[in-house]
Amino acid sequence: MKIKQEQKITQKITLTPQMKQFLHLLQLPLMELKEYIDKEIEENPVLEYESPPQTETSLSDEETKKILEIEEPKEEHTLPSLEKEKKQNYRKTLITQKITLQDHLLRQLRLHRLTEKEYKIGEYIIANIDEDGYLKESCKEILESLGKDIPISKEEVEKIIKLIQTFDPIGVGASSFKECLLIQLNAKRIKNSIVYEIIHKYLSLLAGKKLKEIAKQMNTSLSKVEKAAKIISKLDPKPGKKFSFTDPPPLITPDIIVEKINNRYEIIINSRSLPSLRISSYYKNLLNSSSVSCETKKYLQEKIKKAVELIKTLTEREKMIKKIVEYILQIQKDFFEEGDISLLKPLTLKELAEKIKKNESTVSRTVNKKYIQTPYGLFPLNYFFTSHLKMNNGEKISIQKIKSLILELIEEEKSSRPLKDSELTRILRRYGVRIARRTVAKYRQQLNIPSYSQRKRKKLRGDTT
Repeated sequence: MKIKQEQKITQKITLTPQMKQFLHLLQLPLMELKEYIDKEIEENPVLEYESPPQTETSLSDEETKKILEIEEPKEEHTLPSLEKEKKQNYRKTLITQKITLQDHLLRQLRLHRLTEKEYKIGEYIIANIDEDGYLKESCKEILESLGKDIPISKEEVEKIIKLIQTFDPIGVGASSFKECLLIQLNAKRIKNSIVYEIIHKYLSLLAGKKLKEIAKQMNTSLSKVEKAAKIISKLDPKPGKKFSFTDPPPLITPDIIVEKINNRYEIIINSRSLPSLRISSYYKNLLNSSSVSCETKKYLQEKIKKAVELIKTLTEREKMIKKIVEYILQIQKDFFEEGDISLLKPLTLKELAEKIKKNESTVSRTVNKKYIQTPYGLFPLNYFFTSHLKMNNGEKISIQKIKSLILELIEEEKSSRPLKDSELTRILRRYGVRIARRTVAKYRQQLNIPSYSQRKRKKLRGDTT
């Protein structure tokens, strides 16, 4: 084998600190953005609160130009003690933020070098993992759902499922209780064959604490079964639960408010709870003082430059959110007029990104974790992005519309004969909707509608609740 040197030319996009800050601020919901701004004020002495709402920097063009001209230090100077004190105070007040199971898994997913398609598969799988850590959809269902948008194979889906099953917490991504335990055993490298056999064949007996019966059927000693049961008892049957919060959910503050005024919709970016910012006049005057050293002036120039960039970035963030909501209003006008979720039209992040000429990931950051107050209530912003199925005539129909049809059909079914999922499927197909029975069952469950047999028993008893 020969070792040789080769030169390669590759293109690489490098984000500037300003762009990184912009992308970071885009994804922050209102309350997290407020915390971020509070932190910046703690760390940057030239930034201060302003009573009246104002986004201007209060700096003239000449002053801004002067800030960007960094002078070389000529003498040493101790940095303002106020800055050090603020940093110390800030560290004392830091609060560790809780993250969801999905956040935790997505962070791990992004650590792996995957293709764009593999990332999309991974994100979809993670979105379908419940709070206990179990994958709610089978490989076949994932293929059916994702295959409408991107060409994928069973092998590709299985590969990403296996990858996610290696993530922390161990056992996450399993499709069953048995698989969850086996994943944990493999991770712990436990080679006890009795443990594996009990999990594979005798979990129901183990749940009933029938250890003697297990020992008899396995033709082994009770002590070995007891030892195996002790190992199994230390495994976590619900690995995702550690990310479930028992604290009461916080009140949601909308990031955007949409109001209808004089037959026109007004978009208001909710910044009332955000502190208005300005550059401290004290430090601006200090910058122009002849008694201040070059070292201190350089320090102040850097801090003012950062403050100016933050204020401008906040303005750009507001423009981006407004542009996205304007397009949502344009597409989902029927919903905003009637408040009927069945009127929501198919809309994807990719479609919006192309329309406003922005990257899809940038749009995703902007939409994520944001809430919008409408005349019909409070909704997550991503609620207005609806996936779709194709109809026989080639037209798209939103998932929300299909759910609305299922709900309508069940509400109108005869009390003596509820509709089975297969019957609902046939009716929807007559409407021209290409849909599988298992998909109908999934949507019915998401609507919290009992199964055919449960509805039949309920109606036989004469229940109306």
